[in-house]
Amino acid sequence: MYEKLKQVIRSMILEAYEMTPEDEAGLEPFQIEKGGMMAQAASKNPDYERVMVTNMRRALGRQYPEEQEKDRKDLQDLHNTKGYQQVIRAFRKGKITAIHDIGYGGTHTKKKTGGYDLGDLGQWHRKYGNKSKDSISTKAWIGDMRSGVPMRIADLFSHGFIVEGFPVLVTKSDAYTQTASAVPPGLLKHQASSGLAKRGDMTTAIRSMNDWNGSEVAQEAVLDNWKITAVVIRDDVLDQVSGYEDLGLPVYIIDRTGFVVEKL
Repeated sequence: MYEKLKQVIRSMILEAYEMTPEDEAGLEPFQIEKGGMMAQAASKNPDYERVMVTNMRRALGRQYPEEQEKDRKDLQDLHNTKGYQQVIRAFRKGKITAIHDIGYGGTHTKKKTGGYDLGDLGQWHRKYGNKSKDSISTKAWIGDMRSGVPMRIADLFSHGFIVEGFPVLVTKSDAYTQTASAVPPGLLKHQASSGLAKRGDMTTAIRSMNDWNGSEVAQEAVLDNWKITAVVIRDDVLDQVSGYEDLGLPVYIIDRTGFVVEKL
């Protein structure tokens, strides 16, 4: 576990990327480049600046050096605490379940099938599930599938996978991590050997298991070195989803409340 932690910290240290002029131009439509109208207006209010500028730059994968450095240092400090070691152990021992919805559509998500379009789970699994080195964003909760999926997740869930991995960051609210489909090609190339690293807004970070009320859902849990262990599909979209039958994985069919109505 200590070697895994060192590996994650090392990857965070080595991932610095210098934006090109073309990269920075990607901030201009939102007016959040340095000197942009939104950036200037938000600079007078730290909380507003964090939400409307800093988080948006990160989600687009277009951060300035000082922002990258702050994010890396915040994560290193978190990982070095005894409290967060509790969170790591809870994930490792299977006390936490993480779920990734491939139909999810975020603010900057650009999926070929569209944000909430249904698709082929087998195709997604073949493309990403067996070989991806990128970190992945999930939602997580304390417990396992024997008690189903929390309704706060199930109500907006479509179809996806149960995922296990190393918890880089776990937050109670959306952490505005880098969106893989929105980051510039240069950043993807820069991190090609290690995979896309995700950082996030630490404001609502779960820093120990004492921070995590048993009924709470982690709205974002970033996992590294992950693997897929099961399929989850909501029953009202089951007839529109394909490609999961031959994956050799347990399949959980849930209703809108998160109750497991069938296990295949």
